[in-house]
Amino acid sequence: MSDKCYNEFFVKFNFFEVECLKETISKALGTGIILGSALGYPFSSWGESCFLLIETAMIGFLVLMYGSRSRNANAFAAFYSLIVYMMFAGIVPMSVLTSMQIGNVPIIVVAKMIQATKNYSNGHTGQLSAITVNLLFLGAVARIFTSIQETGDPIIIFTFIIATLFNGILAGQVFYYRKATAKVLKAAEKKIK
Repeated sequence: MSDKCYNEFFVKFNFFEVECLKETISKALGTGIILGSALGYPFSSWGESCFLLIETAMIGFLVLMYGSRSRNANAFAAFYSLIVYMMFAGIVPMSVLTSMQIGNVPIIVVAKMIQATKNYSNGHTGQLSAITVNLLFLGAVARIFTSIQETGDPIIIFTFIIATLFNGILAGQVFYYRKATAKVLKAAEKKIK
């Protein structure tokens, strides 16, 4: 990161300087490509994670920014950037990265089970998008296959198996509760009118 961009981001907390954003995103993607290649994995096996990393950062930042917490948004962006830099620069040991990957599994389970439990207690899926849920399920199935073919990494494969299982539960609920959900959404629409 250039001195100018460092000052824009970490001294002035100006995360909207276009040239610095372009430079930082470009360097992060380049570093990610180098890191993934160094591990011997093809880009198709880990490239989506780079884009999800950027997407997650942007969503987190915007949620805070539009929630009228710009100071928190700037602190989040600075902290997130620092953590990403430390991971890509090799400062964080591989054992920690592996532990983080394993730690992702309970997060997936808890998040999906919260949604599944809520759906069950409601007797419908509410505004949960059938298209999104099914695409998540099919995407996770595809990622099992590509992870087996391209990496053979048991932790990554296990993560996608768990994601597939729990996305499958939600997809099953969307199908099972489809009539009840349609009634609830129709009633809600009538209340608005």
